[in-house]
Amino acid sequence: MPRVKTLVSVQSNIEPAKLQQLEKERPCSKQPDRTYPTWSSRILKGTIDKLIRHAIVKELPHCQCRFEVSLFICDDKQITELNTAYLERAYPTDVLSFPQLPEDELERLKQPHKCDAHRAIQLGDIVVSIDAILRQAKRYRQSPIDELMRLVIHGLLHLLGYDDTTSIGRKAMTKRELTLIRSWRLREFGKAV
Repeated sequence: MPRVKTLVSVQSNIEPAKLQQLEKERPCSKQPDRTYPTWSSRILKGTIDKLIRHAIVKELPHCQCRFEVSLFICDDKQITELNTAYLERAYPTDVLSFPQLPEDELERLKQPHKCDAHRAIQLGDIVVSIDAILRQAKRYRQSPIDELMRLVIHGLLHLLGYDDTTSIGRKAMTKRELTLIRSWRLREFGKAV
């Protein structure tokens, strides 16, 4: 496996009690035998970092560069403001991605190349709504942590050039999300549930 290095910055403006709901609702009826360590911001950041690194290795198999990705966890109010300002959609969404890498540079990374060891590549920013995480976790009958991981992968795939504005793109992206999450779970937990 290539030695990709990542620097993931996780920030939040959410009150601690709301973030703790990510911990409280770990078990889910769909997969009752799933076990996770007790979550803390340090463990959560480390887990997200491993997930992002795993996805980058799978998506950019020729690349051994260093990458930076920023994750911001906010509420529906703030994500609505961002959605309105940047996409002119005046409603909340679950995840927004702000790529920072030009398309030609991204295409170059998908081919065999030499990495600059002194420079980290800034892929971009991912913003997720904790309110959407909690709502969708209930709707999909999974833990909030599982939903957070799905949204992180979804946002990362946007940073890597995936587009879900068409039904074909949406199906391809959803399929890739599931494949990446399953392979990461198998690697981290010994099962792909």
